[in-house]
Amino acid sequence: MTQGLDGLWALLSAAMLLAVVRVATHLAKDRSWRHEYDFCAYLVLVGVISVAGYVAARCGAIDIYKMRYDMLSIVGAVGLAGWYLHVERSRVYKGIWVSLVLAWAVVGAVAHGQLWREYLRDPPGGGKQLIIRELEARGIRYGISPYRDAYAIAFLTHEKIIMASDRIRISSYQREVESHRLEAVRIERRRCAGGEQIARRLYLCPP
Repeated sequence: MTQGLDGLWALLSAAMLLAVVRVATHLAKDRSWRHEYDFCAYLVLVGVISVAGYVAARCGAIDIYKMRYDMLSIVGAVGLAGWYLHVERSRVYKGIWVSLVLAWAVVGAVAHGQLWREYLRDPPGGGKQLIIRELEARGIRYGISPYRDAYAIAFLTHEKIIMASDRIRISSYQREVESHRLEAVRIERRRCAGGEQIARRLYLCPP
């Protein structure tokens, strides 16, 4: 499934731009700082610093799939929205702002509803669940796998299966697997000597 609409960013951008202009206009007219602005300003500042840090420190071109590293920018948007709704006195401007945000949110809500319906009606099988089923069927309790699989497998099995990882986060897992190395298997995404293919691009290999 897909979600979103081309050009939908313009709705949220317009709402945020309106909020910035109206808050700035209010501050210029009022010429004073009120205590109730502090928290909203703090959230906005956190968002601005997050965006600036992401843009300045990123490696290579912007990758939309890695925007999860800039989630604090959402905090800034929330702070700006709260600040705007607090200072806005015009029902017309407030109505326009709320309409823009609601129109943007409805598209996301529809996509989330479609995703829930799809998963409830025909839930897909997870790759890590497949690995767990294959390990359990063979009575294997110890293994070595890439970082993206290791800790998820231990978590999903309530540590009935312990996985060592190429990137170490839990040292006790590494030690426990090493002490049972003869019982362990290595999970690989490429074909290996003496290995067994359990799914497409997924192999159980000697440790």
